[in-house]
Amino acid sequence: MARTSFLQSADAPNPSRIQRLERFLFRRRSPNTAPTFAAQSVLDPRVFQQNDEGSGSFGRWILDEAGLPAYEYQLDQYSDPRAIYPNTEELDRRDHWHQVGNQRITAMASNDGTIQVYQGDRGGVFLNRFEAWEFDRPNFRISSWLYSLLRRIIQFVAKLLIRPQSTLKPQATAQLRAMSADVPGTLPPRGFAPPEMLAQISNQPLTMLSAQSATPRTVLKRDPATARYAHAGGFGYVDNGNEVWGTAFRYRPQGADTRRIFGIGYFESETTYQNIRVVRRVYAPYGNDPTLIADIQIENLGDNPVDLRHYEYWDVNICQLQLEWLRSGGFGMTSDANRRTVNKYFTSSVEWDEANCALRFKQKLRQPPPPQARPPDEPSDIDWDPANVFLADLSGKPDAFYVNKSAFFGTGGARQPDAVRQRKPGDTVDVLVTGDPMPYCLVMRRDLSLQPGERKSLRYAYGTTRPNGTLGFLDRYRQPTDHFNQTLATWKDHLAYFCTGEDPVLHREMAWHAYNMLSAVVYLDFYKTHVVPQGSAYLYLHGADGAPRDQALFALPASYIDPPLARDMLRLIMQITDVHTGQISYSFAGHGFLSDGMGVYSNPSDLDLFFLLALCEYLAATGDYAFLDEHVPFYPPSESPPGVTVLDHVNKAVRHLFEVNGIGENDLIKVGTNDWSDSIVTETALQFGLGFAAAYTNSKQHGESIPNTQMALYVLPLLAAILKDRDPQLVDYIYDTPNQPGRLERLRLALQDQWNANGWYNRAILRDSQNRRRVVDHFSLEAQVWALISGIAADHGKESELIEKVDQILDRPSPIGGTLIPEGMVWPAISQLLTWGYARANRTQLAWRSLNRNTFAMHSHVYPDIWFNTWSGPDGINGRSAELPGGTWFSPLTPMTDFPVMNANQDAMALLGMLRVCGIEPSFSGDGLVIRPHVPRERFILDMPLLRLEVTPERIALRYCPIVTGNRRFYIHHSMGNVIVKVNDQTVSADHQDDQVVVQVQFEKDQVVNIEVTPA
Repeated sequence: MARTSFLQSADAPNPSRIQRLERFLFRRRSPNTAPTFAAQSVLDPRVFQQNDEGSGSFGRWILDEAGLPAYEYQLDQYSDPRAIYPNTEELDRRDHWHQVGNQRITAMASNDGTIQVYQGDRGGVFLNRFEAWEFDRPNFRISSWLYSLLRRIIQFVAKLLIRPQSTLKPQATAQLRAMSADVPGTLPPRGFAPPEMLAQISNQPLTMLSAQSATPRTVLKRDPATARYAHAGGFGYVDNGNEVWGTAFRYRPQGADTRRIFGIGYFESETTYQNIRVVRRVYAPYGNDPTLIADIQIENLGDNPVDLRHYEYWDVNICQLQLEWLRSGGFGMTSDANRRTVNKYFTSSVEWDEANCALRFKQKLRQPPPPQARPPDEPSDIDWDPANVFLADLSGKPDAFYVNKSAFFGTGGARQPDAVRQRKPGDTVDVLVTGDPMPYCLVMRRDLSLQPGERKSLRYAYGTTRPNGTLGFLDRYRQPTDHFNQTLATWKDHLAYFCTGEDPVLHREMAWHAYNMLSAVVYLDFYKTHVVPQGSAYLYLHGADGAPRDQALFALPASYIDPPLARDMLRLIMQITDVHTGQISYSFAGHGFLSDGMGVYSNPSDLDLFFLLALCEYLAATGDYAFLDEHVPFYPPSESPPGVTVLDHVNKAVRHLFEVNGIGENDLIKVGTNDWSDSIVTETALQFGLGFAAAYTNSKQHGESIPNTQMALYVLPLLAAILKDRDPQLVDYIYDTPNQPGRLERLRLALQDQWNANGWYNRAILRDSQNRRRVVDHFSLEAQVWALISGIAADHGKESELIEKVDQILDRPSPIGGTLIPEGMVWPAISQLLTWGYARANRTQLAWRSLNRNTFAMHSHVYPDIWFNTWSGPDGINGRSAELPGGTWFSPLTPMTDFPVMNANQDAMALLGMLRVCGIEPSFSGDGLVIRPHVPRERFILDMPLLRLEVTPERIALRYCPIVTGNRRFYIHHSMGNVIVKVNDQTVSADHQDDQVVVQVQFEKDQVVNIEVTPA
């Protein structure tokens, strides 16, 4: 069937929308705004222009007081049905949230005005999980039992079918990633397990939701204020003597004026009522302190003095995210019930810390402990030594505090708590005797007198500390310093800035993506590393993170934005590599707890390649070759040989790839349990019905992967070039062994046979139940991007034809980026690799279009009534043929619809696409970076913490900020003819090669190097 472009399709927008869309597709600015923007921004990329393009229906993009992008949320979600979004529990959900975080703590600030707090130090845990809607669900007494039974059946059958194939030592109750189908019979690439497999082996139909849209059958109405006491907190109550009201939008009084801002590093809310204005800023101070700071300003706008009581409210509702791999619909409710039982293993109490003006919540393991309890330093999917949770008054001493949750709210509920409206004097910290394992809240009252026009400020801290830890780190926040603006100033120094003078959306979004990625960081105490989690439903619903391919992808842009973070993610991948098998674990959770998905993903074949890819990028960008000698243990560390280095891990990964995973009879790298696509083996095996188990086993043992083979031909030559002086024996092994002479050349030749008559590369060669070859030849973008990036398509003389097919069938028809399959879903982890592939093929306009189409702004313009992908998004977006275009997916395992934001793929891959369009990538000489811009603009600036690149027709300027002492070569491409090269204002000799100049520099750590190339 002939396909037309989006602008030519039958449902194309009207001409005015077409004109606006063209601006999004190619970033053409209107003439009347371009000069002003260029004058401000090209000279200083940290100066943003006010631009609200791509705001969607829920608010507008603004510039905050610090001149940084922020989203002002303006919709009244309780009166506007556009706020409702599909979810597998079929609830009337209207909560939309924004991520606020630093390197130790993550907050989810909702349009409701509530704030949930997450920490991952010793396993994922919500400190104050919001559950106010739990009892508005229908009565699930029978259904809940059936879901629990079905859950046990699925787990039992999966263990019988799959577990014997596992090679990982840790025993897992594990988390599986799952993805829904782009089209019937075809599963997308990046999930924790195939939903159809579990449906078939459990003999249960998938009747809950449509596989594409997750449109609810019935919407259950819910009062935004319920009698349930788990209200999360992050807001306050005001009592002016005549009336009581809450400052959260969810509990605001009728007639109040409100404002909500989602900003870089903060959530700001403003409530004005009865001539009292309360402005709250909740932010995570930049750095490693596990705390949020709440700055509150209370102002009397009236003509008369007023006496007020202000109550700062934060809940304690601990929810340890013990691994649960069935999360959709009723499965989610049963797994939530399982997680609640964890708190019954502990006794809880609250203490008053006089020295720090803090309430401190503690959990202590009951005696005798349950049989499954482990010592604090041993791996476990439950934290048996949980942190304390505190609320501290940083601006004085409270006049009273309240800790009894049921007594505080009483019959008045969240709108009119009994303790506030009855002016109760406050609580003591006596141990509460109750059947509720979470009976406590943390509330502090301050009594204030305000003259007309007077403002008073309060400051609180909410966070965690170790059971024996002190709160001394809070002292710095008690000082009369403007910590909020200090936090914003620090964020400014850690963002990514990209400006051309004509593209304010890209300018805004790249800074925003950098914030999203860095503010998602968590600390893993078992591994002593910080890491960017994949996030979304995987982390915050399942309770698992992975696969390490994602951390490897995140490490690519992190090498330029935060090199120590990239190094930490590499350390993590090495530390979850099995000491005996060399297999990198599929997922990690809890405190040092690993999972291979109950054996379904016991040996994914792509993880070695992704680890090596990330390592190559880090070394090429930083020159940190000393990292190769750093000691990093295998897993478990107690069994790892002493003195294992990073270079040992590299050797192990290469040999594991070739000797354990291996090369198949078609001279392609084997697929194992899966490659990029977690479902590539199982989806094919399922087509054989009763022969599923045999087809799965045969494909796992003998199947071969085209994307892995293509990727290897990019990664391995680059690795060999980087290590040629450090490990020549490994370099020889990569290219040639006695048993496999000319190994890489054989891979290259084998891929020629995978070019099919349709004009694209096959996806895989798998096996049926009789072990016969089964070629998977559908058009998948997974099997094309690395053919472009590695240059294989060009070597085969197929590059132009392949690009034409990809553009015509997968990319051009989709307004929001290249789809995985025709009319399928868009996965940024693949579509932004296409941006890179276009750039590598010197298709500048296509690379530029791809970068722009993958923006949040483009999604919000095409799908303005879908809240996610406005400021944050999931890992996959429905294509135009779906029942809910622009929405996201669900499966019986993974309800991405229920947590459709905070997935780092969106952010990291946008930053990677930007880097590649700017022409920055490792040199295949192995000693530095190539600078070959693919930006169709006369001038641009890319400014990141590691480097700053400024390009004009008359000048290329590079500022490099080394993190180590060493040297790098920069291969700078230009069109200026004969040029002069200066390093730190000194003219130097350089290697001139046609349109390229090679500049070698040596540097000391933290010594800024400035390189300038100008016409002679």
